[in-house]
Amino acid sequence: MTNEEAILRLGCDMDDEAALIAFAENNLTVMKALIRRYFNSRAMRKKAFLSLLVQISICAKEFVKSEESVDRWIAACVEMECKRLRSKTRLTLSLRNN
Repeated sequence: MTNEEAILRLGCDMDDEAALIAFAENNLTVMKALIRRYFNSRAMRKKAFLSLLVQISICAKEFVKSEESVDRWIAACVEMECKRLRSKTRLTLSLRNN
């Protein structure tokens, strides 16, 4: 299954396991590279990967096939989610320390 097919299927049904697995397999290298850029610990990277998959399945409804490249959309979505998770993690840690 292509990225575009997976995203379109997830846009219709965010619980489509086959589409989510295909998406993860097709984009493993890109996702791991971005996760490594934003997170240092192995435990946090694993959580980030799972969270990214959930967020992609939620955001898939926003992908408009004719308006943008699926690869560009995926990269932007993954990077945005990594930034969001990192901010959330930092906020949680700072609240624990106070």
